[in-house]
Amino acid sequence: MAGRQPDDEAIRTAAYYIWIAEGRPQGRDEAHWHRARAALGTGAEAPKPAPKPARAPRKPAGGPAPTAKGRGTGKGRSPG
Repeated sequence: MAGRQPDDEAIRTAAYYIWIAEGRPQGRDEAHWHRARAALGTGAEAPKPAPKPARAPRKPAGGPAPTAKGRGTGKGRSPG
């Protein structure tokens, strides 16, 4: 893209990715447009959307198995 001005669609797409990366703030559309235009005008790569946050890790296996309510605990019963 050296020597060429980016078209509005390319700027719009880059500005959208900037908006996503910043957490979708309101009222910053003009700033995002100018950042995208500057990035595309210099030949810099347009920002990519931020990755989705990772899920919370699962609880480790190896603990006691879950039981149905009132079944399988053995508590409160007399030997019989």
